[in-house]
Amino acid sequence: MNLMYLPTKKDFYSDDRAISLTLAALFMTKNSEQSFLDSCRGISFKQLITRIEDVSSVPQEFHQKGFVDVLLVELDVNLDDDLQDLQILLDKDFRDIPVIVTARDVTLNVARELMYMGVVDVLTQPFTETDILMVLKRASEKQDRHGAPAAKGKVISFIKGGGGVGATTLAVQAGCFLSKQLGPHGMGVSLLDLDIQFGTAGLYLDMQNDDGLMDILAARERMDGTLLTGLFNKHDGTGLKVLTIPRDVVPMDVISDETMLRILKILRQDNKFTIVDLPGVWTPWSAKVLEYSDMIILVTEISISAISQAKRQLDTLQAQGLGDIPVKVVVNRFTEKTEKIFSISDVENVLGRPIDHKVPNDYKLVCNAENKGVPLVKIVSKSKVDKSIRDLIIQVVGELTDEEMKGHLTGSSPSFLKRIGFGNVFTKK
Repeated sequence: MNLMYLPTKKDFYSDDRAISLTLAALFMTKNSEQSFLDSCRGISFKQLITRIEDVSSVPQEFHQKGFVDVLLVELDVNLDDDLQDLQILLDKDFRDIPVIVTARDVTLNVARELMYMGVVDVLTQPFTETDILMVLKRASEKQDRHGAPAAKGKVISFIKGGGGVGATTLAVQAGCFLSKQLGPHGMGVSLLDLDIQFGTAGLYLDMQNDDGLMDILAARERMDGTLLTGLFNKHDGTGLKVLTIPRDVVPMDVISDETMLRILKILRQDNKFTIVDLPGVWTPWSAKVLEYSDMIILVTEISISAISQAKRQLDTLQAQGLGDIPVKVVVNRFTEKTEKIFSISDVENVLGRPIDHKVPNDYKLVCNAENKGVPLVKIVSKSKVDKSIRDLIIQVVGELTDEEMKGHLTGSSPSFLKRIGFGNVFTKK
């Protein structure tokens, strides 16, 4: 059943009862829907849409960009299926739209868990106009001045098409570049080294491995942005916040799916970009990271073993139901000599898709920078490999964000970029 209420006679409403947003509400029963409508008759909405639908069956039009400002969902908090369906909803199409949960018999612990999952507020039942106004105004604070959902940070995950292909190097250099350019504008950037047994991201920035990750796992029940940020190392030269691997080798299953998801949710709230360097092996939590990513960068090189592993990674992404997440395939250490052995077209035929970017080989420069624990630009101010990595990241950011963000990275206005031939580089796909 569909009910749509459009605001009329706005002068009748006082300012404190005017909510300038489109609210879509899903209820489990007709009684709940009617009780809600009766309780908010004195509230003026931009638009109010209610449906009798299960949380697993959100109407397709609600998923359309700009159709809904806030989503209200009724569910049974005692049913695991309802909570799982809610988590899927929050992780996919509604990760950038404020979601409010309404339910009966909500304890403080349940409310806290729902907030950890990503809902902006919990509306208890029975309904009152005061409670409805309070949660809706709190949700409206998540909107920017144009009425669009407040933007959350982006997660960019690096995965390896073979061992030793340089994925960590690209992730570290990308993080340094983003943080150096965006930090002065108040936009935080974090790097997670989640190759928790043999990661080297911290070493490449002259940071010692510590037990920050273990402290985070121990504090998962009281984890928040302040605690999480305090356990990251800050790189002096760029401001990049880095979570290094533990001092001791730990089991891969030390991280749970739930804890990893909670970490990423907090980081998305507190950072403009979160760069993740994933291990070469698949785990349940690494699959969760990829599911939560806005972009996946698959790094490989031109060799039989690396291309074979890259193909396996692409196939696994599809098999895991992650084929809808944008993927860029990057060939690292590219030289003209390697193409004489395996042409790019041959590689693309094997992978079944185009190569998106090629990073030139400069083994001596890269090793020098990593041995000294500094970004590439500190060794050579204008190297081909550094420029190539920057171009890659500018392209990725251009596809994930807006013109203003790209201007911060390039130091150029969008009009200037178009004049010099970069007009298509930043077109969002």
